[in-house]
Amino acid sequence: MGKRRTRAFFVTTLILTDIVMAGVAFYVAYWLRRWIPLPSAATDLAPSTSYAHVMATHVVSILALLAYSRQYRLERSPSRVDELYGIIGAGTVGTVIGVALGYLIFKNTYLEIDYPRAMVAYAWLLTIGSIMVGRLTHGRLRAALQASGWGRERVLVVGTGEVARMILHKILANPGMGYQIVGAVAADGMDGVTLPVPILGQGDELVVALFKAGAAETIEAPVEVEVLVGGPLVVEGELLGHVADQRLDLVQVAGDV
Repeated sequence: MGKRRTRAFFVTTLILTDIVMAGVAFYVAYWLRRWIPLPSAATDLAPSTSYAHVMATHVVSILALLAYSRQYRLERSPSRVDELYGIIGAGTVGTVIGVALGYLIFKNTYLEIDYPRAMVAYAWLLTIGSIMVGRLTHGRLRAALQASGWGRERVLVVGTGEVARMILHKILANPGMGYQIVGAVAADGMDGVTLPVPILGQGDELVVALFKAGAAETIEAPVEVEVLVGGPLVVEGELLGHVADQRLDLVQVAGDV
């Protein structure tokens, strides 16, 4: 499966996971309100099926806020702390928006229904917790699939310095990131450098190195290799033109690695 299809598959399954977890959280919140007599017994609470449209509004609001806060941008090595903060923010604002939308849309219609404040509080807390659990599970399954070679992306590391070595060691130590290192390109004059992967060329030999890595058969062919710039090599001028000609993704060292 290609890079775009793989990412689309993981994003789609992540969205479905969030939908299921937010829906389950709302359903559990309903039964907690029915069972727990705080601040008083829920004597006037309608049947659970009567809250289907309220749950839909809640789930849609949560998903919209998750998308707005860029929680569907997949990273190879995500920060769980940052993800938790994003989920807390989206869960909090999304719950408030869901309540407001329900009031505006369903008021004075046959769908108008009492939405107790205690139930809102339960739904808010449970949504945050359930979505985080769902995403942790999704992340583990995704890492296991990528470690087994499913949707793996080929990587050529540009540079042989300290940053490049850090990138190499992190990728090699974390197969769940889904990268396959095909080699490295050394900076000009860096002869005799030893790395745990093949050195396929030097500074202005990037395109030649791509052919050595088996990335393309002809100079016009699209290259299915992602380039990670690890310095000290400066990619510019003619070399950057080769990158554009070969349809490479030129990626600076960032959150993914």
